[in-house]
Amino acid sequence: MNIAVIEVTGVLEDGRLIPSSAVGNNKTWIEQADHIILEVNSAQSAGLEGMHDIYYGTALPPNRKPIQISKPTDRIG
Repeated sequence: MNIAVIEVTGVLEDGRLIPSSAVGNNKTWIEQADHIILEVNSAQSAGLEGMHDIYYGTALPPNRKPIQISKPTDRIG
């Protein structure tokens, strides 16, 4: 993949991104693309900051392990 367009609601001062509600396959597209274009959608709520928990630790079967989440407040990403 040459270019991925990733929708975000904002970019924080330290460079972290606030994913929009359309996070979908962003992790895969970012890993595969040679270049990434960030589309800032200001119509999406800035309140989305901290809502996403994107996990990079999964392996392919048969080596995949359970993700250790046991209560609603646990975070993995």
